[in-house]
Amino acid sequence: MILIRKANNSDSPRILEWRNDPVTQKMSKNTSPVRPEDHEAWFMTMRNDPSRIIYIAEVDAKPVAMCRFDLISIEEIPPRNGLAEVSINLAPEIRGRGLSSEILSRAIERFFSDYRPLSLIADIKEDNSASIRCFLKAGFVDTRKRMGEYLRFSRESNRLF
Repeated sequence: MILIRKANNSDSPRILEWRNDPVTQKMSKNTSPVRPEDHEAWFMTMRNDPSRIIYIAEVDAKPVAMCRFDLISIEEIPPRNGLAEVSINLAPEIRGRGLSSEILSRAIERFFSDYRPLSLIADIKEDNSASIRCFLKAGFVDTRKRMGEYLRFSRESNRLF
C-alpha cells in the first residue's frame, strides 16, 4: 500500500541521503553532492515556502520516495491555480521495482486535491530513460521542448474547478 503524506522535519536526513545517491546526483540539475548544512538550510526554506510542497511516499509504512512540487506564477494566473514543476526521487533500494509511476501518480492526485493547479511540467535529462518512462506512464506528454540537456514534459489537471 502506498501512502502519500507531507514531508516533516524528521524526513530531512533521509531526503539528503536520497539526494546524494550517485544515480540521483547524475540525473540532477546540480550534480555535486549536497553538504548536510546546505541541505538543512534548503529544507527549512522549502518547508516554510507555501509555493514549494514536498510529499513523502511510504510503502508498507516505510518512506521510499520524495515528490516535490514548485508552484510557478505565470502572467495573471496566481501560483495556487497556475503551473507547478514536479520532480521525484526514489530511495535507491526501491528503484527498478515498478513503483515510480504509481508513486508519482498518487502524489499528483494528492497535490491536485490540495492545491488545484492547472498544469504540471517536468524537466528530465534526455538520458534518464527510467524517469521518462515513469512520467509518460503517469500521464505526462513530451512537449518537444528542449531546456538545455533536459526534455520538458507536461500534464494538464484532469479535474474541472
